[in-house]
Amino acid sequence: MPKIPGLSAFGNDVAPVVPSAPGARVVPAAYDRSRGVAEIGAGFQSAADTIERTQQMEAARLEREAEKIKVEQERAARIEEVTRSKRDQVALEERAAAQRQSILDDATIPNDQKAAKLGDWIAAERGKLEPTYKIPDVLGAQQVAIDDLRVRQTAELNTGIKTRNQEQTRANVAGTLEVLGRQAASADDPGPYIAQAQSHIEA
Repeated sequence: MPKIPGLSAFGNDVAPVVPSAPGARVVPAAYDRSRGVAEIGAGFQSAADTIERTQQMEAARLEREAEKIKVEQERAARIEEVTRSKRDQVALEERAAAQRQSILDDATIPNDQKAAKLGDWIAAERGKLEPTYKIPDVLGAQQVAIDDLRVRQTAELNTGIKTRNQEQTRANVAGTLEVLGRQAASADDPGPYIAQAQSHIEA
């Protein structure tokens, strides 16, 4: 123990050293306002970053939802347009068949002009239908269907004209043979009429 001289005449010059009691001390960091402001700023920045990330995630989610809605809308529009195109094909087929028969029966139209008349009618119907389709491949499929319709209806018209011509030829031959037969029956010499009838049949 340390000695403390001059404390006692009795030689009691040794005393314990009592440590000082703890007291208030100066903490430099408590007066460092710049550090506190920096921590507050860092907190605000962290909150701002969190908000920005949340907003980005929400924007991405909304974008995904919008894309899903768009895909569904496009799918629904495609189904509607494909269905309508099939209905249009059936309806056009029926109208074209009726128009073909009308042209075939119209004696005022020469036979060599009937196919062109039918082609003009189909082209006019095509011009009405095509602008109503907005999806390119549906429009393309409808154009192919109309081309196929035109080919088939024209072929059927030509077959009808040929059949009508054959029927008319048969009727003409039958009528001529009937006249020649009556003439041969009333003539003294039926030979010339019979020969004429045979020539007519061969022709």
